[in-house]
Amino acid sequence: MLRPTVRRFSCLLALALAPVLGAGFAASTVSTADAAPPAKDPLADAFAGQILFLDQAPPASVGGPGWFSAHKIAKKEENSDKKWPLHMMVFLKKPLDTPALNLMVYKIDKKGVVDFVQKVEQFPSTDGRSFYFLVTLRKEPPYEPNLKYQLKAVVTGGGAVAEGTIELTGKEEKPIDGGPMDFTKGVDLGKPKETEKPTQPFDAEATKEALKKVIYEDCKTAGSKGGDAKIVLKFSAKDGKVLSAEFAKDPPAPYSDATQTCVAQRFKKAKTKPFTGDDKTISYKVNL
Repeated sequence: MLRPTVRRFSCLLALALAPVLGAGFAASTVSTADAAPPAKDPLADAFAGQILFLDQAPPASVGGPGWFSAHKIAKKEENSDKKWPLHMMVFLKKPLDTPALNLMVYKIDKKGVVDFVQKVEQFPSTDGRSFYFLVTLRKEPPYEPNLKYQLKAVVTGGGAVAEGTIELTGKEEKPIDGGPMDFTKGVDLGKPKETEKPTQPFDAEATKEALKKVIYEDCKTAGSKGGDAKIVLKFSAKDGKVLSAEFAKDPPAPYSDATQTCVAQRFKKAKTKPFTGDDKTISYKVNL
């Protein structure tokens, strides 16, 4: 799982040769169209909109963007503890004007399929445009070795403001007891696990709590308007999974087709407790 480690470190350069000023693990939103011009920051000017992964933490002072280009990496080897410590620099096009900057983590398999993994909320200590983070990935679900991971810095209502990709390489582990095809112990490893049997009616409160955990804020595109919308969800009584998810027609959602598709796909992965009776259809309010 993702283990964010906050290190108070300077990342905002007032001048190319100036020492780096303080920042920390972050959280904030990009300025609106009528906001003040971005503060002078040679690093952000050079790498605006990017997340760079480095082979070491930046020094207390740097001479300019050249240091970051020289220490930029695209692949990270697993260490002896089966972890991947990542030195990250997040560079924004505009200063933050809210207190939260969320790091969205995605994994990309060998076929190029992108799957959302986790959101990490961060709260920077400055209103600058350059931030340093030390993040550690551990070899345990939902993380896998030998895959690419994409990280996006996202602000509420503004979408991704910076992104970067890193490949993680891990050591292949030896299978236990001969692997999944070993039936010498008399255990059928291919037998599916028993599913939870429904014993109670549909639990509206438990379902609401489950839906609150669905992350969809990064689905917003540049062509989408913000605002409230209702998504209609049909739950299976048998296993509590979402059978269908679509936006209500009246009133229509203010989002683009791409945003609606993205949000619906996120909610299709939601699940509640199995329940007695018939399948249940509810509406749930979302906001972007």
